[in-house]
Amino acid sequence: MLKSGFIKNFTILAGVLSDFLYRVSQGICPAMAFKDSGAVMHSSGAHRILKRFRDRQAHIRTLLTRINDPPDLTDHDPVMQTIIHLRTVFKGCMVSQFQQYFQVSFL
Repeated sequence: MLKSGFIKNFTILAGVLSDFLYRVSQGICPAMAFKDSGAVMHSSGAHRILKRFRDRQAHIRTLLTRINDPPDLTDHDPVMQTIIHLRTVFKGCMVSQFQQYFQVSFL
């Protein structure tokens, strides 16, 4: 059983990553979004995590469509679409709930 509160091979909690992604979707720059989420990390770490999410977002969206069709969006950025799709499917900590539901690592 996958522990949904943790991200495999990362030192951040699922809740921090969920907050980070939410703040990025609000237009906050990645370094500031990570700092506002309560994580202590260099700004390059925030960009690396966002890149990892960007690389994995197609897989995440594929799994999400098993539960719910993608919402109609005007935003053409795939990263923002994925975050919005996650938020429409999972109402609480989207990262933790994603991992618990699918039993796969988010990143």
